[in-house]
Amino acid sequence: MASSGEGKYSDIAMRIARMPESGADPDDIARLIDANRDPEFFWWICDRGTMTPRIPALQAMVEMLFHPDIDLHPHAVGETLDQIAYHAPVSVVEAYLSRMERLIADAPDRAADCWTDLTQTLTERMTAAGRDDLAARIAPIDQAVENNLAEQDERAMRAALERFDVVATGDWQSGDIDAAIATFDDCDAWRELFPDMLAALETRRHHTFWSTLLMRSISKRPHQFHRLADEAIGGLIVDALEKNDERPVTAAAKAGLVAIADRDLPLSCAALEEAARSAGARFGVDFESYGIPWNAPEIRFALYGLVDRAPYYAVSREDRFAVAAGFWSSGPFGAPDAPAPDRPTLADADRLIALLGSRDAVPVVPTGAATWWNDLVWRHNFLLRLSDALDRREIAPTEAAGRCILHAMWANSDAGVTTSANAAAAFLRHGGDPAWRNRLFWAALEASERHAAPSDRLDDALNDVMRLGQDPTE
Repeated sequence: MASSGEGKYSDIAMRIARMPESGADPDDIARLIDANRDPEFFWWICDRGTMTPRIPALQAMVEMLFHPDIDLHPHAVGETLDQIAYHAPVSVVEAYLSRMERLIADAPDRAADCWTDLTQTLTERMTAAGRDDLAARIAPIDQAVENNLAEQDERAMRAALERFDVVATGDWQSGDIDAAIATFDDCDAWRELFPDMLAALETRRHHTFWSTLLMRSISKRPHQFHRLADEAIGGLIVDALEKNDERPVTAAAKAGLVAIADRDLPLSCAALEEAARSAGARFGVDFESYGIPWNAPEIRFALYGLVDRAPYYAVSREDRFAVAAGFWSSGPFGAPDAPAPDRPTLADADRLIALLGSRDAVPVVPTGAATWWNDLVWRHNFLLRLSDALDRREIAPTEAAGRCILHAMWANSDAGVTTSANAAAAFLRHGGDPAWRNRLFWAALEASERHAAPSDRLDDALNDVMRLGQDPTE
């Protein structure tokens, strides 16, 4: 304890120590505590570690415990509760229970900070002391605290779901999944609230974010999911494997391997094997290169093939393409506005293309551009006209134009990727910034891997981008 505090607190602690063992004025103690709200004061009141402090000290400890503006260290809270449960006389226990009842009525979220799992000891002591009336008050307090803790966890879980619903609609990254798992751990959603948590995910798992989170959770805490039957776990994994996004697919492959090892699932599960092999075909996993024939009887080989790709996809898009953090967050023009009052025209697209290719450091784009970008028909026409403008040298291959092309190359449809790849090839035919050659090359390679059976037009367009990205002189 710091010597600078000794003069300040020792006199006050001695004043409390000199109070009579019986009949100490609770109001006087309350005024002393309110005037000295420093948590360090607590240890002076404790008679410097005495195992059974006197009644005035116990009263002061209780007062500090319940003071709304004193944030006691958990050790101090535990010390107080131990003293009350094992050593405090009936009068102090009675005062403590009265404060607990008042706190539950007025500020129930704070009540959990002032209770512990020692109610049985208190009940036995009060019964032995002939105070069955006090023993009868302990159980309702204990139940009220338990109920409030459950309500707090329920509110925290609902708030976390709403928070990550917003994250899920953007270009979320692996770190967002980690943050969600940590948040749900904090509110005990994976333990006490597991059935409610699973029900909430059941309505959300069509979305890639929540599907990935569920798969990561199965891998991280398989024992928690022992409450579900093998068929139910298998169904969840199959559902994730069928997503057209590599993030839930690779997470599901890992979850499948964990479930097989943890539950000794039969390796002949036809639905799981078929889903894994189908996902491998979509994402370009060459099972034969692993020495795995297509009619191999064991599902784990298909899953291993998917997991093998996980290290690449575990890196954020920003890192894979070497672009600034947040590049993918909501599109090349920021977050979408409210629906535009009028449908954007081709003239709007031409004006926007002129702005993007103007070499201005930060082109001032129309307010509705973010909303226009979400219109896939308009985006397709925009990219066609952007490609023509680049080929005719009407605009320069600027950062802003490259941003639009790279963002569009993450489309799932063959048609969308073909259009953006043609624009990327037109962009690269200018020569331009080596960083953009690298970004567009890798984007084309990744698109090629995601589209395992591309149309001839898409295959030709992606090959053009990769060829130009490797050799900018062509």
